[in-house]
Amino acid sequence: MMFAKQRGSSPCIRGTDGVRTPDFASAAAGEMCFTKNCFDAFLGTQLQEYLVDHEIQRIYICGLVTSICVNITALSAMQRGFDTYVISDCVADDDPEVHDKTLKYYGTLYHTSRSEELFSQSDSLAQ
Repeated sequence: MMFAKQRGSSPCIRGTDGVRTPDFASAAAGEMCFTKNCFDAFLGTQLQEYLVDHEIQRIYICGLVTSICVNITALSAMQRGFDTYVISDCVADDDPEVHDKTLKYYGTLYHTSRSEELFSQSDSLAQ
């Protein structure tokens, strides 16, 4: 298995600071948590099996970094047949211009919405 090194750190590798979840993003009691092994949250995890077993067809993605982990996971979800949304104001990149360009370019392959648009359509979230 190959792991990428980014700016001297090792993201997504169990046991390193690159995989540490910030306190504000920790799973609440009863929530499932999948530890990524690479930039794609589906690769090498049980995420797809969990979503299929629970008949979840639509997923909403937020996190860091828009141009890498968020984008790769969104593309992977889309290719696996999930109705995929990236919540544009709940993702970020080191460079705001890269963030904007990533969402503009790849937003043709998956949905991009702002959080207030999604939450104002509560019927959509119930699916």
